[in-house]
Amino acid sequence: MSEKLGVRFSPHILADLVRIGAMIISEDGFTARLIDKGIPDDFKLINSGVDRETGEFFLIFGQGGRKSPDPVKWQAPVYEKNKEVYSGTVT
Repeated sequence: MSEKLGVRFSPHILADLVRIGAMIISEDGFTARLIDKGIPDDFKLINSGVDRETGEFFLIFGQGGRKSPDPVKWQAPVYEKNKEVYSGTVT
């Protein structure tokens, strides 16, 4: 196996996962939602990139895909522990 592993994808793929509020469930029951309630359908991706100071990747959505002078309302991922351990089936 290689000493390095990499993953590449378009920011639009990540934007679609964030838009629907995708959930990642590990085998030990840890759950991460990319965003709590998702992004409204009428909001389109208008900007994405990496903040060079913090190293954080960002996505910015705007209603109708329009840029606005309004400040960005930042949302954070939600992390929680499932009550039942994930067994490969929904309980």
